[in-house]
Amino acid sequence: GGYRAVALLMLGYVVLQLGDVATNRWLAYWSTMEVSMEGTESDGMSSMEYLGIYSLLSAAYILWNPVVLMSFMLGGMRAAVVQHRDLLRTVLRAPMEWFDV
Repeated sequence: GGYRAVALLMLGYVVLQLGDVATNRWLAYWSTMEVSMEGTESDGMSSMEYLGIYSLLSAAYILWNPVVLMSFMLGGMRAAVVQHRDLLRTVLRAPMEWFDV
């Protein structure tokens, strides 16, 4: 818990967004390449190599997305439980004068 957990969650989210941007940028880069008659792009890579890199980027994003989302969900649930427990403990241990309105 604490600041370290928040920092790790934020880092995970940043990595997730970078993966999304990298996948989109790679697709944009690939779509601007000119294909020669031999099936190779203008930089010498084949379409299958481009597809392989795009597949790796996409797979990494697909696998990392649930990890980050589950971490956010479980972290939020844990924070709510701890906050509720502390609040309940504080109210139940309050002096009787606190309840007089």
